[in-house]
Amino acid sequence: MGADGAKSTVRKKLQIPFEGTTFNKEMYLSDFKFVNPTDDFHVEARIWRDMTLAMIPVTRDVIRLISNSPNYVDLAPKNLQLGEEIWKSNFRVNHRLAAKFQEGNVVFLAGDAAHIHSPVGGRGMNIGFEDVFVLISLLKKNQLQRYSELRRPILQKMVGQIDFATEMFLGEKTTLRPLIPYFLPTLRALFSGTVNRFVLGLNHELGV
Repeated sequence: MGADGAKSTVRKKLQIPFEGTTFNKEMYLSDFKFVNPTDDFHVEARIWRDMTLAMIPVTRDVIRLISNSPNYVDLAPKNLQLGEEIWKSNFRVNHRLAAKFQEGNVVFLAGDAAHIHSPVGGRGMNIGFEDVFVLISLLKKNQLQRYSELRRPILQKMVGQIDFATEMFLGEKTTLRPLIPYFLPTLRALFSGTVNRFVLGLNHELGV
């Protein structure tokens, strides 16, 4: 099993292409302590023409900021009362998919070794768990040879959806970007179930 991350040694040894794209814009993440711990803060996103800020509670006293602007702290609401910065990182978004998820019935790719995408939708680790669940299910049925043919098309569609959502989130699709604040509330009201299923990663089949 090759579940050894985006820079997978297993995948490279098998010379399996990792096909996809890298976004031009850098993403910035940072965790801050709340000055006043709270249980009353929910995920919130703010969108400007070329900047985005997402605010995600990690625990009742820690909040994570995610943005495509290096000045993300200045974008945060003044009443957020950020305290000490305890962790930060930056990266470029990649959307990539291995050309195949297995080599015969001997070696299988799962998790980031098989597919990577942006944090939009919050699905990363869950999809890796799904890979393993599908693999075990096929093992019980003595159908391991079907793993890649079943799983890869599902992930290809999913990564495409996440790619589109990320382009909107980061301002890559600038033509549609200004319309988001006007249409998103209406779309959420009309299609709240669809939106929630997408965000929770429940809008796709497992393949078994």
